[in-house]
Amino acid sequence: MSDTLNVTYSGRFGHLLGLSLKTLVLTILTLGIYRFWMKARMRRYYWASIQPGGVPMEYHGTGIEKLLGFLVAAVFLAIYLLILNIILSFVGLAFFQGNPIATSISFLAVMPLIFFARYRARRYILSRTRWRGLRFGVEPVAIEYMWRAIGHTILTVITLGLLYPRQQFKLEKFVTDRTWYGNVRLTQNGSWMLLFRPWMVVLGSFVLLVAGVLQAALTGNPDNLVFVPVLLPVLLIAFAYYGVASFRVLTQHKQAGHFVGFSSTIRTGRVVRIYLLGSLALLGVMFAALLALLGIGIVFFASLGIDASTMGNLMEQPLNGPAGMAGFGFSIFAYFFLMLVIGAFAEVFFVQPLLRHYAEELQILNAGELDLASQRPHDAAVEAEGFADALDVGAAI
Repeated sequence: MSDTLNVTYSGRFGHLLGLSLKTLVLTILTLGIYRFWMKARMRRYYWASIQPGGVPMEYHGTGIEKLLGFLVAAVFLAIYLLILNIILSFVGLAFFQGNPIATSISFLAVMPLIFFARYRARRYILSRTRWRGLRFGVEPVAIEYMWRAIGHTILTVITLGLLYPRQQFKLEKFVTDRTWYGNVRLTQNGSWMLLFRPWMVVLGSFVLLVAGVLQAALTGNPDNLVFVPVLLPVLLIAFAYYGVASFRVLTQHKQAGHFVGFSSTIRTGRVVRIYLLGSLALLGVMFAALLALLGIGIVFFASLGIDASTMGNLMEQPLNGPAGMAGFGFSIFAYFFLMLVIGAFAEVFFVQPLLRHYAEELQILNAGELDLASQRPHDAAVEAEGFADALDVGAAI
């Protein structure tokens, strides 16, 4: 093995688009049940496309693992939320429908589970990931991670976001220091202060935006809002800059074993360009999809003897009438058609280009030590990503 490994990405537009369309169709036809298998198949494609030193990554997670984990998590969450609502009713908060205090308490009660779910999802994903035949793994300490995440989040809120880089670094260090490649342990070195300067760019942009809005509100002069359309994109670019800078810093200060290091040269301009060009391309595809729907609708309703000029009023017709039923059925078809198109093309316009850039700008330094790594025990991780799926959060693709 060479001392320095470059990472390549072999994914292709057509292959990914075909796979994405096929799995999305199956997900729709099964009323969402196939989405667990869809995610497993998409990960296998992405993992195999990422090739450190020319050797592809492997993903061995299955749809049935994810489905069973989701069902267990859903039952747990149902019981948990039921008990929470009983407690809220007991203290009288539930008598005030829409009361913001009750809503806030419900959200805060779920927050710990979100941290818990993210850690367990990352543990499951890495336990099903291999490279050169060796498993990755993460130690099963999700509850400890949850309590640490709660504490760091409270500190971030108290400081009005000033210490968010500290929260991000400390939590990333907690997870990285408990991550293994075979019997080789990873560690996160460095300091959270390395993230502070790029975070100031975000805070500065946010302060300018808020100051502009407050000035317009206090002076009653809406003309002062003219800067908002300019400052909002600046804030979004600032977030992209911080995301790139923090990833680069954290990557460059990671270590595997005694000598193996990492280097990343991802660029903010490239990431912003991917999002911008991807958005324009997706808008073009959506416009074409809408034109296709219009043509399909005209042909469909004409075949039923319905005047195309009345298509806009079809949903106002009673459902027990032929026009109303036709309008309702076509609306359902249009919804799933657009969901299919947007979902499939988002993968090829956003996810794959970003993965390609992040992968191809990564290097593994002093990689010879990895030749000595040996296999680690299998981690059952029977709960899979159940809580992450039930709470609609994730730790990776």
